[in-house]
Amino acid sequence: MKCAKVIATCLKRSRVVEKTGLVGDPLGFFHHSQNFITLEKMKNLFNFIIDLENKSDPGCEMDLIIVNNDVGDYEGNKFLENFNNQKIFNGKIRYLCRENSGASFGAYNEAYKTFKNEYDYFLFCEDDISIYKKNYYTKGISYFENNKDCGFVAYIHSTRLSKPTRKRLNIIKEDIASCHGAIGMSSVEVLNKIVDTNGNLPFNNVIGDNHRDNIDNGEIGFPLKIIRKGLKILDFPRDVLIAEPAYDLMRNITVRKFPTFFERIVYNIKSNTHNFFSKNDKLLK
Repeated sequence: MKCAKVIATCLKRSRVVEKTGLVGDPLGFFHHSQNFITLEKMKNLFNFIIDLENKSDPGCEMDLIIVNNDVGDYEGNKFLENFNNQKIFNGKIRYLCRENSGASFGAYNEAYKTFKNEYDYFLFCEDDISIYKKNYYTKGISYFENNKDCGFVAYIHSTRLSKPTRKRLNIIKEDIASCHGAIGMSSVEVLNKIVDTNGNLPFNNVIGDNHRDNIDNGEIGFPLKIIRKGLKILDFPRDVLIAEPAYDLMRNITVRKFPTFFERIVYNIKSNTHNFFSKNDKLLK
C-alpha cells in the first residue's frame, strides 16, 4: 500500500488571522489562525512543515507532494523546488508547480492527476494546517476501510451548509455536508468515481483568485460530489484532534476542537446580534 499526502500552497497571501475562531455547523474551532503574508514567513512555514514531516510517523509508507500554485515569485519557487526528492520519515518529497487556478482544490487535482497511478490513498491538506501525530495516516485508513460506504475521512471536521448557501447552489436539504478546506483523505478508487469528463476532481478551473467560486466548486463541490455518489464523509471521534493550525503550533498555542457551553452561548449572542442588525436597513444606519 502506497500513500501520498498533498500540501497545497500559494506564495501570495493577504489574510491575517491571529486567533483561531469558531465557525461551522457543528460549531468548532475551525477558522484557523494564519499569518504568512511575506516570503520570509512562508519560508519559515515550510521549514517548520518539513521539520515536522521528518519527525512524524504516519504509520505507513508515505510521500509528501507539495503543489505550488504559481504566482511568479522566482525566489519562492526556487526555495520550494529545492525540497524535491528530499527524504522524509518514511518516504520522499515530490514537487509540482502549476498555474494559479482553483486555489487549494486545483492543487489537489494536479497531484491526483499526476500521480493517481502510483498511490492507493491521497490525504489532502493546506500548508497552514499541520497533520503530524503518530499514525495519523493509518488511523484515517482504518476509519475509511472499517465504515461501510465511506468516501472521505475529514481531518478537520464535516460541516452542514447554511440555508442561503444551499439556496444559492441549488442544493437540496439532504445534500448539506461539506468539510473545512476539503482537508482529509480518500482512496484512488473513490476519487476515480468523482472525476469529470476531463478526468478532473472538482475545482474552479479559472485562473485568478475568485474566492466564492473556488469555495463553491472546490471546498463544497469536492466533498458534495462524493456524497452524491451515495458515499459518506466520516469524522474522527470528537475527542480526537488530528489536524491543528500551523500558526498556533508554531507559537505553542493549545488548540481545542469544540467550544465549551459558555463559549457557545457567547458566540450565539454575538452572531444573532450581528444578523439582527445587518438585515435591517434602519438599524444598520
